[in-house]
Amino acid sequence: MRTKKLLGLNEKELYKEYSNNCRCNYPGCECKAINSHTYPQSYLRKFASSNFLYATDIESIVSTMFFKSYNVDFVNKVSVKRAGAKPLFCSKHDSDIFRVIESDEEVDLDNYLLLFLYRVFIYDYVLEKAVKVPSVQTQILKDKDYAKKLSEQDEDSYLFISNEIKKILDKDYSFRSYELLKVKLDRVITQRLENRINSLREEFVLKYFKINKKLDFAASGTMHFKASQVNTINNNPIPSIYALVPDKKNDCAYFTILFTLEEKENMDVLISRLEKEYEEYITGINDVFIKDMEFVLLDASQNVLINEILYEKLKEDHKLENLKKVYHLLNYARNKLIIDSDRIKLRDEAYELLKGIEIV
Repeated sequence: MRTKKLLGLNEKELYKEYSNNCRCNYPGCECKAINSHTYPQSYLRKFASSNFLYATDIESIVSTMFFKSYNVDFVNKVSVKRAGAKPLFCSKHDSDIFRVIESDEEVDLDNYLLLFLYRVFIYDYVLEKAVKVPSVQTQILKDKDYAKKLSEQDEDSYLFISNEIKKILDKDYSFRSYELLKVKLDRVITQRLENRINSLREEFVLKYFKINKKLDFAASGTMHFKASQVNTINNNPIPSIYALVPDKKNDCAYFTILFTLEEKENMDVLISRLEKEYEEYITGINDVFIKDMEFVLLDASQNVLINEILYEKLKEDHKLENLKKVYHLLNYARNKLIIDSDRIKLRDEAYELLKGIEIV
């Protein structure tokens, strides 16, 4: 276990080095990226009701990739300035593209959600690139103190396992699918604002469900959704994008999903189920929709935000540890090295735990 923790520190440092060298992800721009917020700072100040909130600690999660652990905090207390922020765009493009969702400027709902989801996607695109791109070389950072405690055998084993993991990831869901999705989204985003939604409908389906609540919890992310009922020969599906998006006035939110037309048959299974559950939710029959929404968001998300009010309530009710375990169970279930039957058990356990926790 000691060796695995040391190797985890190396993964953490590699990720930090990669992040510090990120370039702007707007098409054709090579300027250095600044920390862009997936959720606008103006909203986060209202969400947090203070200068701090609890946000996903990606570096800690990356550092546990070599061992199963439910003890690592999946959210840490951070300032509003740092919450959900990663190097995504240069200062100019971050300001120009997302001005309408950062300010009081009026914008129609579809364009508002699209811009929100575009930044959500780029956040995950940058994270996936750090893990899956062959050119991002795995190495032991020899100048770090932990490196001196690793044997040559440890190093050889680590490099071999890392390369094998990349091969498996490339075989199952390679980074090419993220690159393809970025090309498609870039085609839409580079259009004039008034033309974007027509362009979007040529390649995508945008689906959203209104939630009449102010949020104490928010999450966003991407994943490859695979419906077991659908037989497909597509071995490299395009990821779909998920987010709980606050309304500009902060009096409601939208559970939003964006997916490509190529994935429509696959995604229709999920959408049909959610539509049926949503009808039962808004008519007061049950709240299964909310629980399934929470599950999907936690499954897809590498960007979770919790304000202090909810965090302290979960802690007081002794539910925080269970929520942490749900997140880590779902994270571990995505590991391509485990067999399908074990994956199903992990996900079932996560859902059962989540049923006893209220976060939305």
